[in-house]
This record gives sequence, structure tokens and C-alpha cells, in this order.
Amino acid sequence: MIKQMEEIFRTEFSTDVLETTVLNHKRMVVKIRPAALLEIVNFLTEDRRYRFIIASGVSHPEHFEILYHLSDDTKGYILSIQVELPAEKPEIESLANLVPAANWIEREIHDLFGITFLNHPNMVPLIASGNWGPDEHPYATQGRRGIVAGSAAEGSSSGQKENSRLRNINKDL
Repeated sequence: MIKQMEEIFRTEFSTDVLETTVLNHKRMVVKIRPAALLEIVNFLTEDRRYRFIIASGVSHPEHFEILYHLSDDTKGYILSIQVELPAEKPEIESLANLVPAANWIEREIHDLFGITFLNHPNMVPLIASGNWGPDEHPYATQGRRGIVAGSAAEGSSSGQKENSRLRNINKDL
């Protein structure tokens, strides 16, 4: 039962686990300190035979969040390991050396959000830059709140320029 895994996290990683949320009898989210990521994922993949599925990034106004999704295929459990990274310096150790399947998704998250994966074996751009510059990350929302909705509705020139730019991007699609 997933409750047993929750207890293991609370006892084995008591200083690194910030919060656990049991979503149902086979699904749990475990929020951890970023520094504990490699140790916890190693425990799950080596000791408990969990399989890395994918990672996903989320941009919040004050921080970034990465969710690492792992599965125990024999029991049908899915664990999501959640870390929060500060917006001003979003970086975390790469999983790619421990879990090779994390290589491309970490590169994609870097391209889209600007999160740095320390010690990544091949941190070269994965996604063509398209309509954004080399130091721009289109899914990183910090500092860009309300540009289109607020400014354009008020008729400001910056909002109109942004809407015009977005229309031009859509034409290219």
C-alpha cells in the first residue's frame, strides 16, 4: 500500500522530506529538499525498483517547481517527487548520470524554463530557439505577468507590441 511508502519516506528521509500528499491508494506526491534528489531517486530506483517515467516543470511567480514521476510497475504505484527552486537561481543536480532516461527531458526543461541541471552529461539545446533568443526561456513566467492580458486591454503600447508579436508567431505555426 502507498501508505507504507509514505512511512518509509518519513522515517528514512525525515530531514529531507518536507511534505507528503497521498492522492489515492496508488499515487503520492513527496515534496523534498532539492539537495536530497539524487539520494532519494537512487533509493527508489535501486532499492525499490521504481522506474523513472518523466519530469515536468512549472513556473510560478516566485519559484520554479520540478516534478519527477516514477512508477513501481509491479504494484501500480506512481510517486511524484516535487522540488522547488528559487526563481533567481534555478539549479539542481542532474539525474541523467543516475537515470539516463532523464537526459533529454532535463535538456527540454532547461530550454523552456532556464533551469540549470548541474553535472548534466550533455547540456546542449534540444529545442530549436524559434522566436526566442538564446537567453530567453518561453515558459519562465517570472517578470512577465500580465503582459498580454493586462497591458493590451488598457491599450498600452507595450501590450499592443506583445499582441502583435504573438500574432506574428501564430502566423508562422
